Amino acid sequence: MTYYINTDKCTACGMCKEVCMNNAILDFNDFYVIDNLWCIDCGSCAVMCYENAITYNGLESEHQDEFNNEITELQPIEYF
Repeated sequence: MTYYINTDKCTACGMCKEVCMNNAILDFNDFYVIDNLWCIDCGSCAVMCYENAITYNGLESEHQDEFNNEITELQPIEYF
């Protein structure tokens, strides 16, 4: 389970990024996306979003899909 930013609703105000205590919200191709590896599901970003652009376990935007694919290629998961 995780949060997603609907880039159709997002106005890129940056409030979500400011309140994210884990720095899980990143600028990606002129959009904000949530790095699911760092998101701890606290919900502070969704509470601060005045546009209701952040949903829990919602549908991913195409930009979130692109980010997830790119970050997976760049940072393969290492198991100890």
